[in-house]
Amino acid sequence: MAHTTWIYADGSGINHTVGLYHGNTDGHVAIYCDKKIIQIDFGVKTSEVYSFFIEDELCEIHLVQQKNGVFHYKFKVNKVVNTPKNKERKRIQQLEYKQLALFGVALISFVIGLLLFHYHQKNNKVFENNYYSTHPSGITQDQLSLLRKSGKISLARFYITPGSPKIIYAFQTIHQIQVSASISANSNQPLQLPSGFRLNDQDAFEAIYLPDNPLVHIIDFRTPHPNTIRKYILAAIETERYSHPQSNNGRCNCIVETILQEKGWEYLAPICQQNDSPQAQKKYQALLLSAKELLNKKCPPD
Repeated sequence: MAHTTWIYADGSGINHTVGLYHGNTDGHVAIYCDKKIIQIDFGVKTSEVYSFFIEDELCEIHLVQQKNGVFHYKFKVNKVVNTPKNKERKRIQQLEYKQLALFGVALISFVIGLLLFHYHQKNNKVFENNYYSTHPSGITQDQLSLLRKSGKISLARFYITPGSPKIIYAFQTIHQIQVSASISANSNQPLQLPSGFRLNDQDAFEAIYLPDNPLVHIIDFRTPHPNTIRKYILAAIETERYSHPQSNNGRCNCIVETILQEKGWEYLAPICQQNDSPQAQKKYQALLLSAKELLNKKCPPD
């Protein structure tokens, strides 16, 4: 039986635990909120949507059946349907638009410029260090201290849809609560991590979260899952072989293995990106030069 859980924070900042049970064989569905069953359905074996209110917000759980028959489950807040909450939301938005217009073209231009500046700064800062947080209010120093002191570790896996402006990631807590979030991305250009590697679909890294509020969490890009490191190694070997067809595969493998053993997985990035640009080629050459003596000893030229 499939069991998925989400945490929803209402307008008052109160967290609600929403869960779904879906039978693998009989297709029976049970949806609960804060340990109370709110909907039951039977024999659900195709895609379906269930709507319910949490306080005054219309929420939805989508059961999406893939081509292979496997179900994916999504929790959403419906801000389109004409509910009292959405009416009030639209009214406030219209009022804000009218008030904004009164400030004049000059002030609007200033605000837009300021927003664009902050947006640019935010996107640039996402990967300036080894940590990344999607908590709505940001991670405070106190929370960061708590994360370092009593944070629990999980595995966050990233899911990239080509052409999408967002990259989804998800991890599960020790209490089997599924936490998911997204980061903004340029749909035409892959995200580059602090290590120099590009973020790829299915890459996984450590997530450190607070047990009592997993929405407060950070992704530690310094600690990729072994399978992700294995992908880096294979990509480095493939690039090295492709870039140097005059060398035999044994020497190419040896170069990658030596760099990995002596310097660490982070130093495989220049090997993977050696053909990207003249600057990338210089980094690759500098890497080989820094290990020239050892490489000549372990991986002699053909």
